[in-house]
Amino acid sequence: MTRRHAARDPARSGASVLTGARALIFDFDGTLALAPYDFQAMRREVMRVAARCGVDSVGLRGLRVLEMIERAGAALGPASRDFRADATAAVRQKEIEAASKGRLLPGAMAALRKLRAAGYGIAVITRNCEEAVRIILKGRELPCQVLLARDHVRKVKPDPHHLRRAMSRLKVTASDCLMVGDHVIDIEAGKAAGMRTVGVLTGSTGRRQMQEAGAHLVVRDVRELAAMLLQRTQEPCGRIKSHRQNVILNPPAGG
Repeated sequence: MTRRHAARDPARSGASVLTGARALIFDFDGTLALAPYDFQAMRREVMRVAARCGVDSVGLRGLRVLEMIERAGAALGPASRDFRADATAAVRQKEIEAASKGRLLPGAMAALRKLRAAGYGIAVITRNCEEAVRIILKGRELPCQVLLARDHVRKVKPDPHHLRRAMSRLKVTASDCLMVGDHVIDIEAGKAAGMRTVGVLTGSTGRRQMQEAGAHLVVRDVRELAAMLLQRTQEPCGRIKSHRQNVILNPPAGG
């Protein structure tokens, strides 16, 4: 692609994608932090618990970890309570082990702080448990108004419920928001919620995969995105009011 063509490409310039954005919803793992999660080991644990409960593993193959738990739980019906508890506990243990070896990505927290200072609403969502997030943070404060781990919602991304809860807490609409993440799941979730989506290349998903998934913009990392937003305006239209608490956790109620 020539330089002239690149300048005309909105997926590269971001001109139309960023216009009017008042809030950003960030994925955590791969976007703001990295940890060596062993998803194959998690799947094996779920399979083990499912087999013990009499669930045929054939129907679980090819699913993501949390979706495996949901599929097996649905198959067990009223008898699923013990299975869900045991499978979730096994997955959580693997998450915590990996989180102890995790780290924040360079400049990610500083980028969020600058965006908050400029008046953008910031939410962080993750399919992982809250405890894993806290372990990676190592006592640091997460510069956001809203954190929604899987403990806090009925349905996790790519279901749009996860994002809609975040938007509700920020008191913004989909047209106000950007969904930012390192995985196709994040792009799928943002599109399902009617949001503009930004892919970052700090995880395992490449630029081509992001574009094929429908990302409206692809950047190297959150630092680049923050620089683009802050260059456009020092005072976003309709600032999101800061909350007195640095992080607001939604209760684990089913809402």
